[in-house]
Amino acid sequence: MNSRVNLKPEEIRAAFDTPDLREQFPPVMDVKQVARLFNKSPKTIYGWVEMGYLDGTFRRMGKHLVFWREAVIDKVFNGPGRAAQLNKKEKMSASR
Repeated sequence: MNSRVNLKPEEIRAAFDTPDLREQFPPVMDVKQVARLFNKSPKTIYGWVEMGYLDGTFRRMGKHLVFWREAVIDKVFNGPGRAAQLNKKEKMSASR
């Protein structure tokens, strides 16, 4: 998870421009969807959460985790810098 690609937010959104991908990977995802997106097991995603790799990309809802798609992709590919900003923008637009 250390290599940086520097994807822009519009590039991340453009990757999900097909109906099939939007259905498979909605803007807010659960652990299984995130695991499928990165071709990892749910156990790996929980491990990344525990190690802090995905801080700022998810919220706990009871015992469940929900992830913001753009934030988790940004965090994995671009590193820790912009994920919190994307998460904040996503929450603000969702509340409107």
